[in-house]
Amino acid sequence: MSYATSDDMIERFDEAQLIKVASIVVDEEDTLDTEKIGRAIAGADAIVDLHLRGRYAVPLATVPPEILGISCDIARYKLYGDATNAPEAAKDAYLAAMKMLVSIRDGDAVLDAPAASASDPAATAGGVELAGDAPFFTRDSLKGF
Repeated sequence: MSYATSDDMIERFDEAQLIKVASIVVDEEDTLDTEKIGRAIAGADAIVDLHLRGRYAVPLATVPPEILGISCDIARYKLYGDATNAPEAAKDAYLAAMKMLVSIRDGDAVLDAPAASASDPAATAGGVELAGDAPFFTRDSLKGF
């Protein structure tokens, strides 16, 4: 499930602005390339999930408004290709979105979403878990050496 749609992007950023970075020519007219926008959204959603994984069950079943905005801001930035092509407003929104994701990841900001389950391998990310056979050499077995 995507956190944003092409319609969300149009509503947030205006179709004319999006056509500048995601257009195809249909019947000699520039038209919005919804496939390109969809790929940018998928990339943005992957970044969101990467930051939320371990704290929340991802993908989120319902999309909080904060995540919708973050996904749209990251997707718009991705549509520009790189930082040299993106206008300052897109760069600033991207940096703010990434900062918010870090805050959510670190627990400084909290979403109204289900927590990750303890059985999720990513939920224990950051901790060290050791498994293996009992040690062959122990203090007791090495006494006298």
